[in-house]
Amino acid sequence: MAATKFETSLTRRKLLTGLGASGALGAAFVARPDMAIAGAQTLAEYCGLVTPGQANIGTASHATPDGGATPDGSFRSWNDPAAWPDGKVPGPHDKAVVTKHIVASGDVTVGGIEIRQGGLLRYEPNTPTTIQSRGNVVVAGCLTMRPSSHAVVHTLRFIEVDESKYVGGGMDVLDSDVGLWVVGDGVLDAVGAQRTAWSRRGDDPTWLPTDELIVAPNAPGDFTSFAPFRKGAAVPTVAGPGGATHATEVANLSRNVWIEGTAGGRAHIMFLHCHKPQTIKHIGVMYMGPRQNTSETVRGNSGTRFLTEAVLGRYGLHFHHCGDGTRGSLVEGVVVRNGGGNAFVPHESHGITLRDCVAYEVYDNGFWWDLGHVSHDTRLEHCAALMIRTDPDFRGYGTSGFTMGEGLNNTASDCVAVGVRSGGVNAGGFLWSAAANHKKHNVWAFTDCVAHNNREIGFATWQNDVNDHLIERIVSYHNRTGISHGAYQNRYHYRDSVSFGNDYELAHRAVGPITFERMTFDGDVRIGPHALESHEECRYLDCRITGKIVIDEGDEKPGIFHFVSSAKEFDLGPERFEVLRRLSTVKVTNSDGRSFVVG
Repeated sequence: MAATKFETSLTRRKLLTGLGASGALGAAFVARPDMAIAGAQTLAEYCGLVTPGQANIGTASHATPDGGATPDGSFRSWNDPAAWPDGKVPGPHDKAVVTKHIVASGDVTVGGIEIRQGGLLRYEPNTPTTIQSRGNVVVAGCLTMRPSSHAVVHTLRFIEVDESKYVGGGMDVLDSDVGLWVVGDGVLDAVGAQRTAWSRRGDDPTWLPTDELIVAPNAPGDFTSFAPFRKGAAVPTVAGPGGATHATEVANLSRNVWIEGTAGGRAHIMFLHCHKPQTIKHIGVMYMGPRQNTSETVRGNSGTRFLTEAVLGRYGLHFHHCGDGTRGSLVEGVVVRNGGGNAFVPHESHGITLRDCVAYEVYDNGFWWDLGHVSHDTRLEHCAALMIRTDPDFRGYGTSGFTMGEGLNNTASDCVAVGVRSGGVNAGGFLWSAAANHKKHNVWAFTDCVAHNNREIGFATWQNDVNDHLIERIVSYHNRTGISHGAYQNRYHYRDSVSFGNDYELAHRAVGPITFERMTFDGDVRIGPHALESHEECRYLDCRITGKIVIDEGDEKPGIFHFVSSAKEFDLGPERFEVLRRLSTVKVTNSDGRSFVVG
């Protein structure tokens, strides 16, 4: 089938990575492997929080908004002309070049910021401070945002951004692609007041009564209603099999450190070839991820409009080709919200931990990196993807809350995906993508994750390889399909998991040595067509299936399926099978040792 204009446009954009020349600011900051900061012994020393052999410096008392140096000479005020290379305080359309240690306090607007190697720009800890920039903020030194209390808000805001001018892709800073660029040995040291990002309790000691809270939908068929929530209110629950109660999720969207664009001008954050670990905790990232019109149109209730697509490489929080330089980086308690593209992207950047993070109301994917590329030692711990959109919603092949990308020693635990709105094939909460087929490094340690109230699939696999994959203790409910397992042949092992309240609890397409062990399917299971033949047995071991087992294999290839029970509660009779078209051998062995073949 011929590609659509939309698909052709998207392919062309991916091929055009690196187009466009860097402007003056961009040209100065092409990341190089030999970048180094002389005399920087530790992150704290580099960021000016501690000098070698001395106690902490740069406390609130050192801020001097009216100009002049700090008492010990370590910091100068933004308003001190002596702080700047040209002896002039930058104006609202000037580029601020930071070569010294500078404290910003109050409200500042500039044309752009360049923090050079050895330079440090620090927000005054005890003073609400907003820096607005019309152009790029490029950090080869250090940018520090650490307010002293909940009451102090630090904001870096990009203004007057024109999303239509973005080029995307490439390995250089581009003046056209306005955002925060942390390059080489640059460091973003941003730590807000501690807030638990999400829970199922409806309250938390770190939450304030004034915080913006939202509750995820849990009613069948609802994948859009994320409603305001009051701290301490009762959390909606649903009853699952065996008397279990499943509470939905409450997320806290408030932070006191913000890096943001505007609703009409989204910017981005990129760590480009960084060589130092980053510390980013309890901050908010809003209005990031620019989008542009494609040549394709769609007609809706409000008339005809152009479809949009994300700008390649310009995402909410993007680590780009940092390799081992990001090992030890911690992104904790961060919310990326109201974004136009992927939220969290650790792309070919290793050793990053994402803990208690939330992607909320973003486009395309919540947690993702470029398909076919590798990131090693990634840890996703207690993260949430909530309301993931595509344009239009009825498309979005492979759109997901979490895409389980390629790499070594990657883990995901206690994560949740709710409200993935795409109606595309293999779109859903968690996706093991076909892009990792036959790859040496595509196995995740995957435990204790939940997917509910997604438009299509809770957990989707579409891979062909011989690696052994283990998926444990997952819960999937109120999706169209609880678990969709394909593509043709693989070696997956699902264990101790529950799927309920879906149209189909399991859609089983792949063949080969696949195992479902101690699973609860509280509804119908469907064994569908298989593109390849297999002589290896797929086993269902002690699985509780309350609905029909529908066999509808079409005109494709046969496999072997064996349902094995060690206790009467898991036994199956011939009446439990609804055979529409069977090509495979389907055998049942019950707890008394008796067997039969499904006819």
